[in-house]
Amino acid sequence: MRFIEYLAVLGIVIALAVWLIQRGTGRTRERALEQAPGDLRAQAAMVSGPERGAGSLRLTPTQLVFTAASGRMLVIERAEIVGAGVTRETPTGRSASTLLVITTDADGFYFLLDDPQEWVSRLLR
Repeated sequence: MRFIEYLAVLGIVIALAVWLIQRGTGRTRERALEQAPGDLRAQAAMVSGPERGAGSLRLTPTQLVFTAASGRMLVIERAEIVGAGVTRETPTGRSASTLLVITTDADGFYFLLDDPQEWVSRLLR
């Protein structure tokens, strides 16, 4: 009977440890994503690319960061960006909305967001 009590206590301790670790990780991520002065941030959707779907897009002085709703992040160093523009054409067809397109030497990324032209002007500074 004591063995079952010890297992129950051990289970509670493990569950509490996991909860505390997850809580700490979430706060660390929130702090990392806090907007610094001069950053540009908006709700966005990746239309074509590895993290397709809704999320948020953030432009820092050194990176373009897309955080998907799933929590996965796509980070593109600004030094890797070779082009930025607006388009309605994607690799899979035509979009009804104007999209922000970011190109690197290897890939193209398409984002649906408000005011893509503002993002282009900030990226090309």
